[in-house]
Amino acid sequence: MKVICFGVAAKPSVQFFSEVATENLVNYVSKFNEFMDFQTAAVEELRGWIIKDIEIFKAGTYRGVPYTEAHLDEMVKNFLILKSGGTFEPVFKKDHSESVDDQIGWISNVYREGELLKADLHVTEWLAMDKIESKTWKFVSSEIYPPDLATEEFGDSVLGHVLRGVAIVSVPKVKGLK
Repeated sequence: MKVICFGVAAKPSVQFFSEVATENLVNYVSKFNEFMDFQTAAVEELRGWIIKDIEIFKAGTYRGVPYTEAHLDEMVKNFLILKSGGTFEPVFKKDHSESVDDQIGWISNVYREGELLKADLHVTEWLAMDKIESKTWKFVSSEIYPPDLATEEFGDSVLGHVLRGVAIVSVPKVKGLK
């Protein structure tokens, strides 16, 4: 796993959080801000981690639906079209939840290598990154719009399958991804 960290101070220690567990919220926020040393001038700076070259899907048949390398190419092409148009950026999230509270980042790049669909994931939540680094979270599952739903959602700007998101899961349907 290649990880690039940018715009973030060192993550708080477990000790820091055990200390604040007994304090009230105001003190917690104050200590957290001191620890992270946020600067208002850097608000527009991209913060978080980029995890590169993650296998998120592969050609095969899943739940009776075949996915070919051509389908993977559709997902790459549509990702680029939608991202460059500023109309849609797939999310990186916990589980297959629809809640914004479970979002832990964004998919910053998608590409195909042979039968594999790969992505660069922008993780914006350091607690999520900690679980990824410790291998507590290690499996992913892609969410894919089939062509009819993709057209319904995005109109004629896309043709074929669209990558909707990538979720951290306990038991993935697509086995053997790294």
